[in-house]
Amino acid sequence: MSLTKEKREMAVDNDVERRVRAFEVQLAEWSAAERPGVPVLALPDTTPEPGTCVSCGGPRGKELRCAPCLSAVALVLATPVSRAIQTAAARLQASKENQ
Repeated sequence: MSLTKEKREMAVDNDVERRVRAFEVQLAEWSAAERPGVPVLALPDTTPEPGTCVSCGGPRGKELRCAPCLSAVALVLATPVSRAIQTAAARLQASKENQ
């Protein structure tokens, strides 16, 4: 049985969405623990083998992650990075105004 193009796209979107939810939880827990940097975001109970995606253990291309995991990581990291940049810019501006 062959999936239609729309169903294939939905499956990819659902895969990315599932990863985003899992990765957001990991990033929030990491941040709440005041740990520096960013954790290696991975689906729960994943033990990747050499040559597989570091985030889900599935097949991958030349990257360290498969396409759905790459997309999910990019989406999850975009928000905190944007906030961090905005916060740093606001602090810099405030320190300049206080001098």
